[in-house]
Amino acid sequence: MRTALVLLLGSLTVALAGPACAASTAAGASILAIQLSRGVAEYAFPASGEIFNHSELGVQAQYWYFLREDYGVNFAAGIGYFKESSTTDPGILLGSSEGQTINSWQVRIGGDRFAKLSDKLHLFAGPGIGLWSGKSKFTVDGSTTSETPTVFRWTLSGRIGTHILMGENFGLIGQVGQYWGYATAEDGDGFKSKWLPSSSEGAMGFSFGF
Repeated sequence: MRTALVLLLGSLTVALAGPACAASTAAGASILAIQLSRGVAEYAFPASGEIFNHSELGVQAQYWYFLREDYGVNFAAGIGYFKESSTTDPGILLGSSEGQTINSWQVRIGGDRFAKLSDKLHLFAGPGIGLWSGKSKFTVDGSTTSETPTVFRWTLSGRIGTHILMGENFGLIGQVGQYWGYATAEDGDGFKSKWLPSSSEGAMGFSFGF
């Protein structure tokens, strides 16, 4: 996650230092967004067959290409991360530290209809299909004790967002949405699980037009 944040800051520095260009939604124009995201990670335990989920934070890039002034096709890709740790009280139990980490990646393709409220403010909304994949790892005293099977989640989603221009070539862009999915997990020992997840998601960041 630290590496992702460094890459995010580096990308912003390069983009802001580059030549100015209009962040237009005219046909043939493009918008690139670098965003911090939040979503839901899922994992399964083969021993019990239970399914769990947990919030996760991430970083993602989105790209729009405008076929018309009011419609752009979109591609997004990103990574997600969650970590927690705890240490027992040595006065009560044998002192130990336990932790959990979740790593994931996701991609999405779709299209958004843009409504121009003013030269500086656009609203957009649209559907998309996506794929999310991740797994969880558990540790005790820094050593891995177990790792859950990789989950694959295919989704159909809808979202609504806002694009606010802050200058000639950059601005703020964010969206919230809801997805409905089909998820699977299996390991090499015969464990297989399928379920139908649904949840909300969102992202906020900087946009660059060219």
